[in-house]
Parts: sequence; structure tokens; C-alpha cells
Amino acid sequence: MLVNQWAATASENREVLGATLAFFAAELAQAREILLVQATRRPPSLDLAEGKRWHLFISHNWANQDAAATIKRQLQRMLPGARIFLDVDDLHDITRLEEYVESSGHVLIFLSSGYLQSRNCLRELRCAIERQRPLLVVRETERAKGAMTDEEVLEACEDDETLAKAVLEAPQIEWFRLSDFQQTSLLQIARHLFPPSKADELYIP
Repeated sequence: MLVNQWAATASENREVLGATLAFFAAELAQAREILLVQATRRPPSLDLAEGKRWHLFISHNWANQDAAATIKRQLQRMLPGARIFLDVDDLHDITRLEEYVESSGHVLIFLSSGYLQSRNCLRELRCAIERQRPLLVVRETERAKGAMTDEEVLEACEDDETLAKAVLEAPQIEWFRLSDFQQTSLLQIARHLFPPSKADELYIP
């Protein structure tokens, strides 16, 4: 009887210990993903400009919903407190699409085939251009997922020089689906949300 009780207690203790270790391992892994400032080794303060609701607006077509969701989720882990607009989470009225763009500090264009043919994507892009929102272009790299060459972008813009110039002259970041490469892309995206004087000081521990 006593042996059985001891065995049961030991088994329960191992389960509790295992769960505790798993919890702390997850917390440690998440802590390592948080951006830090080199000089202070503390998380940076991400300011939200007056009159803005979001630090970043993610513009994408539905074929790349998975990538857009990953970018938002991972950025918010790296920058706790970052407010990021993503349609599936934050769009309540499609007729107010331009208002959402205007209420964002930066606009990220996830560029893939079909983006420049999407009416709503073009609404978002044109609004960002007209309101002079800082643009950041994140480009799909897998051909099967819609990667585009510069020549294909020009063709898709159909002689609209304003669109072509805005897309091709904005900062370009390649998006990879392997997690190790994603960290590099995410760090580049995050740095664009800060003034240049602060951006270079950010790193992932």
C-alpha cells in the first residue's frame, strides 16, 4: 500500500515538475524574441503619434492571409504593446477602409501576385500614397506563393507610374517561411517603426 502511494506521489511530482519546466522554457523562449536596445538592454519604447490608433497597418490579399497573421503575431511578441491593424482582427466596416489607413503610422504592403489586382488592396495603397504614410514593402519569395519580379510589378501597375514608384522605391524586405530567416525579416520590419537614430540600436537577444 505504502509503496503504491509513494509511486503515485512521485509520478504526480514528476508531472508537476515537467509542466513547470515546460512553462519556464516557453517563457524563456518568448523573452529571447523581445527586441532590446543595445545601450540599455531593455525593450524600446514605441511611441504612437497623436491621432493614430495603430503603429502599423498590414495590407495584403487573401492568398497571403497566413503570412500577414504571422507577421502581426510575431511582431507583437517582439514589441509588446505594438498596435497592428489586420483586417481579420480589426476591420469592422469595409466602407471605412481609408480611415483605418489614415489612423496608422506606417503601412506594410505584403506584395505578391494578385495584390495589385485587388480593388481593396489598391484602395489601401492609394490612400497610403495620398496621405503620405511611410510605406514598407514585404515581398513574398516563394514563386508558388506568388513571388513577383520587378518587371511583373511594373506590368501589374498598368502604366500607373505613381503606383509603380511607390511600390518599388519603398524599403524592400524579403519574406521567408523558414522561422530562422523570418526573425531577420521581422527585425527589419520592426526597425522601420522607429526613427533611424533608434532603429540601428535594436537587436534580438
